[in-house]
Amino acid sequence: MKVDLNYIKKLIKILDTSNISEFEIEEEGTRIKLAKPRPKVIANTAPVNFPVYNPQVMSESGSAVSAAEPVKSVIESAVTEKSEKIIAVAAAEDDHVLNAINEALKYKIAKPIFVGNTEKINKIASEQGIDITGINIIEESNPAVAARKAVELVNAGEAQILMKGLVSTADFLRAVLNKENGLRTNNLLSHIGLFELPTYHKILGLTDASQNIAPTFEEKVSILKNAITCLNRFGIENPKVGVLAAVEVVNPKMEATIHAAMLTQMYKRGQIKNCIIDGPFALDNIVSKEDSMVSDHF
Repeated sequence: MKVDLNYIKKLIKILDTSNISEFEIEEEGTRIKLAKPRPKVIANTAPVNFPVYNPQVMSESGSAVSAAEPVKSVIESAVTEKSEKIIAVAAAEDDHVLNAINEALKYKIAKPIFVGNTEKINKIASEQGIDITGINIIEESNPAVAARKAVELVNAGEAQILMKGLVSTADFLRAVLNKENGLRTNNLLSHIGLFELPTYHKILGLTDASQNIAPTFEEKVSILKNAITCLNRFGIENPKVGVLAAVEVVNPKMEATIHAAMLTQMYKRGQIKNCIIDGPFALDNIVSKEDSMVSDHF
């Protein structure tokens, strides 16, 4: 296949300036695939490294903003705290976990207590070049038991943060939700994922992507309030909330759109605070200012 470089350059330009994520070209049995870089997840156990490649993107005000700045500002805010938090890591024998902890140690924002297989933890740390000298390691080779012991550390006040390591989600949540020794409260437990995208000017949050399968409207209110509290604690004082549905108009036959409109009304009446809420929105309306401007409904 003879490659037309000018044609390839045009396709790359389209990728850079549009919402298209990838192209595939096939001719005479040869295939070329062009794709945008995937977003880097910073939530859960992935290490926070910044800048990604430090592109300059435009903020809503029109000024250039480094894609690394949102994450950097969160870390800088944590550094100014008077005391380091203690993280109880359940089944810490995982390279991603240890690298994430290493980042926290570098910026002096947290200290860990490892619960897990001591031999494997030391081996991974040595292979990754991570200094874990002086870190408390509680020996426990069974991941499910390690999760229970990590939860007990939080309950006893010896740690303030619980982190999931190389343990299944089912065993981890089983320890968290244990009626006698877990971390249950009167509030609904929910999930939030935070994403740092190299071509976007701020952190994106997604809730609830794994915990509550088919929440009622009352549960959606609790999920939203949990997410707002989380973002506020990260220093995001007034997060913009786009309530996702399949379409961006209220349809009486689509419950998700009705719930979105109700959440919006609750915000307007001051029943949900410390944020800005609107919806229903389709996904492209939420993440792209340009797409929302060309929609017939705005």
